[in-house]
Amino acid sequence: LFGRTFCAGVCPLGAMQDIVVLNPLRLPPALLHSLGMIPYLYLGLVVLYVFTGAGYMICRYEPFVPLYRLSGSTGMLWTGAAFLVIGIWVARPYCRFLCPYGVLLKWTSRFSRSHAAITPAECVRCRLCENSCPFGAILPPFSPEGEESLSSGRSRLWKLLVALPLLTLFGALAGSLLETPLSLAHPTVRLADQVFRVDAGQAMEETLPSEVFRESEVPASVLYNEAADLKKSFGRGGILLGAFTGLLFGSKLIGLSLRRRREDYEPDRGTCLSCARCFETCPIDHVHRHGHPGEYADLLAKLETRDKDERP
Repeated sequence: LFGRTFCAGVCPLGAMQDIVVLNPLRLPPALLHSLGMIPYLYLGLVVLYVFTGAGYMICRYEPFVPLYRLSGSTGMLWTGAAFLVIGIWVARPYCRFLCPYGVLLKWTSRFSRSHAAITPAECVRCRLCENSCPFGAILPPFSPEGEESLSSGRSRLWKLLVALPLLTLFGALAGSLLETPLSLAHPTVRLADQVFRVDAGQAMEETLPSEVFRESEVPASVLYNEAADLKKSFGRGGILLGAFTGLLFGSKLIGLSLRRRREDYEPDRGTCLSCARCFETCPIDHVHRHGHPGEYADLLAKLETRDKDERP
């Protein structure tokens, strides 16, 4: 209904990262789009591991929960600390480039009926909001005229639409090859692999799980059969994950090829975290809320006299 207000007003993980945003850098669009694919892949892995019984990856590999609990593995504590250090220059790196819940919020936010707008009236294109957003979530005005012909754009779109099922098929084939690597995330498959390597003389020492299994006196064949069934499940899941990845990549290319006219600066509803930083810098919103230009009087006077064609 209102966009990603959870990210701005509720999430304690986002609050921890917001504290350290001291000198945010503007990342190149190509890098933003590339890193933005990672949360989708993470979400796919999370769903796969849940349905195969391998566990809930978000709880296991959440970098900030150990900091709040003052407990956890050393590796996860260092990972959380590294995200905070990176967050000094890259605003909210975990939220933007890893959080799988952010993917779900991104999808629903695009259909929000009451998403926040930058200005309550006509935009004067002062660019203050664009410079204030540390997340690169504000889209500048854009006019497609002169960029390319309509026929060229349609031709590119048709090619991408034809390539979409091919990319999905290619992803499914690639995912089918990941059966064994993906299955090793399941404790039963890891246990069967350890028991087999010890019995085959490939590993000399038992692990604690394998010692417990030996003491249970369950035949190794039972364990191997169970692991084989799980691997088949991961094989099917790998196909679906690969197809999802190919479909996602193709959809991303199609989305980038579509060019919509924008008259004013607008928030990207998917990536905007509804933090309201742009409100504080918008002179039109300042006048709307306070009833007088205040410190923005000179700026508004200059913008009103500037020719519309010369606006940046």
